[in-house]
Amino acid sequence: MPPPRRCLSCSPHLCLTSSMLRLLLDAPSSSFHPYRAGKLYGFVAQIGLGTPPRKYNVLVDTGSSFSWIQCKPCSQGCYDQDDPLFDGSTSSTYRTLSCSSTSCPLAREATMSNTNCTYWNICGYRIQYYDLSVSKGSLSTHLLRLVERASLGLSLAAAKDMKVAKQSAHHYRAFSYYLPSPSSVGYIQVGSYDKGSLIFTPMFTVDQLYYIELKGISVAGMPLNLTEEAQVRTVPIMCNVDLGSPVSVVPRHVFDKLSDAVAEEIEGYERVESMPWCFDPLNWWTEKVVPTVEMLFRDGVRLKLDESKLMSEPQGGGRICLQLERGSDGGVTR
Repeated sequence: MPPPRRCLSCSPHLCLTSSMLRLLLDAPSSSFHPYRAGKLYGFVAQIGLGTPPRKYNVLVDTGSSFSWIQCKPCSQGCYDQDDPLFDGSTSSTYRTLSCSSTSCPLAREATMSNTNCTYWNICGYRIQYYDLSVSKGSLSTHLLRLVERASLGLSLAAAKDMKVAKQSAHHYRAFSYYLPSPSSVGYIQVGSYDKGSLIFTPMFTVDQLYYIELKGISVAGMPLNLTEEAQVRTVPIMCNVDLGSPVSVVPRHVFDKLSDAVAEEIEGYERVESMPWCFDPLNWWTEKVVPTVEMLFRDGVRLKLDESKLMSEPQGGGRICLQLERGSDGGVTR
C-alpha cells in the first residue's frame, strides 16, 4: 500500500506545508520533534498548523522539496484520512498566494511542472510522483509549529531556498535526524546538540535533495565489491535520503551482487529461480539462518540489517524476499 502522499486522485483544493518565512524569537536554541515509523512504511510526525494551531499527522518525506496537506473544500474528492481536513477559514495566519507573488514561480522549480493561475488570481500547482500519482492545489502561507515553543512561518512554495530544515539550519547552524524503529520514536533536532555516545554521518545536498555517502556493504562479514570491475576497490555511492519511499532502490550491479552473496550465506532456504532475490524454505524442521547485512557510511557509521530489516514475506507461505528494489546503475536513488 503506497504512502499517503501518493494518492491517485486528489482534490484541486489542497494547500502546501513545506517551507518557512520566519523563525519566531521565542523558539528554544535546540528543539526535538518526534516522529514514528508508520504502518505504511513511512515516517509520521504530528505538527500544529494555523493560528490557533490544530494538530495534524503528516508523512515526513525528505525525498520531496514540495509538501502539502488536504484542505477544505474538497469538492472533487480527497483520499481517506483520519484527521479532519485543514480549514483555512479558521486560521488567522492562513493566506493564499496570488499569481504575482514571488513564491509562485519558485513552485515551478520545486514541482518540476508549470504553475497555473486560477480565475481568482490564486497561484496553483501540480506535482506528479515517481509512482505517477498526482497532487494539485493552490499555494498559501501558514504558521507551522513543530514543538510547543518552536514555530515556523510557512511560505508554501518549497523551492530549494525555502526548506524548513535548510532555513532552520541557517538560523541555528545545525539540524540532526535520528532514525526511529517500528517500536521507538525518532527525532528531528533543530539547533545545538551534544554528540555524547551517538554516531553521526554527514548529510549534504544535491539538487534540493539530501544525500549520505555509502562507503561499503558486507554480507556475513564479507565485503562486497560495489564496482562493476573485477578488482575490489572503494567507490562511494551517493544515497538519497527519502523517507517517503517504502523501499530502497539499489543500483542494478550492487543489487545482483548483494542477492548472490545472501544466497551463498543463507541457510534453510532455496533460491527462487524466477525471482533470485526471493527464497523458499526447504522444509519446516531445518534451521533457518539469514545473514546479517551491514552498510558502512562516511565517518565509520555502520547500519546492521538483520532479517526483520532486510527481508519481507510478501505472500505468506514462508517465502522471504529482499526489501530492496533493483534500479538502474548509478547511485542509490531512494
